[in-house]
Parts: sequence; C-alpha cells; structure tokens
Amino acid sequence: MTEKLTVGDLKHLLSDMSDDTEISFSGDLTFYRFRRWSDNEFLLEFNEAQAAPSENFRRRHPYIQVSLGKSGTFKNI
Repeated sequence: MTEKLTVGDLKHLLSDMSDDTEISFSGDLTFYRFRRWSDNEFLLEFNEAQAAPSENFRRRHPYIQVSLGKSGTFKNI
C-alpha cells in the first residue's frame, strides 16, 4: 500500500510552524525541487540518485527496496 500525502495534509502538518522553520530529511537526503508529475500530483525530488541494484544483489538482499547515493557513488551493486 502506498502512503499518500496531499497538499492539505502537508499544510495541516506545517500550520503551527513559522515561515523560517527549517525542514530536514532523514537519511541525509538533500532537497532538489518539486516537479509537476500530472495535473494533480507533484514529485518531491532529492539530489541523491536511486541506484538500480543488480539481480544478484536483489537475491542476496531481498529486504532492501531502494538504494540512494550521491551522484557518481554507485558503480555496480
């Protein structure tokens, strides 16, 4: 099941915060941009690239769903 976060949800969650409150992301992710995905959906993009693990890696580590890293740090996992 995919968790959905609407603009309304986000506004509600941020409503008690001042405009100068900083937002950090766990996992050392760095914000890049919002990008329109469709008429009613935006993507929140990060600077870290998503790696495409090899079939061998996925067999050995089936519990790892996503690998992220700074650009140029993944060779062939």
